[in-house]
Amino acid sequence: MAKLPDTLKWSKRKGVRKQFELSSGDEKLGTLVWQKTFGSLARAETPEGTWTFKRSGFIRPRVTVRLPDSDRDVAVYIPSWMGDGALQFETGERFTWNKQGFWKPIWSFVDESSGKPVITFSPLRGLFAKGTDVTIERAPRSKATGRLLVSLGWYLILLAEDDSAIAAAGAAST
Repeated sequence: MAKLPDTLKWSKRKGVRKQFELSSGDEKLGTLVWQKTFGSLARAETPEGTWTFKRSGFIRPRVTVRLPDSDRDVAVYIPSWMGDGALQFETGERFTWNKQGFWKPIWSFVDESSGKPVITFSPLRGLFAKGTDVTIERAPRSKATGRLLVSLGWYLILLAEDDSAIAAAGAAST
């Protein structure tokens, strides 16, 4: 199995609102694209696989991971009320999604069986910055699982940022 690069980067495509590219140096490794301007359906594509992500539910929210044109959940992410959560694959493999810090949070997927971080996300901050550095802490069981985690993690961060922006706008209007 080929090893994932230790450091990757998600960055926003210029001029396009909800399209992002995954790269390692100058090499493009994948994309994450929202399917509509409004809504949560996004498509992640990498050489190791293509998945769709969609948030559903209000009282019991969840994010499903599916293969394109399929109704079968490959994995399901269930958030906790603090923004952390649990990701369960149909194979039984489980990861915890953790957030550390408030002003400049660091996010990570932690392998539940070992308790150790697998992939860490350090979102870029600053005027018009829209991206994140991704560090592969430990190789997942497969390269495809690794790329899925890299894509889903960025998707979850973007959802959280959108939710925060909506909450701030709502608070400002009252």
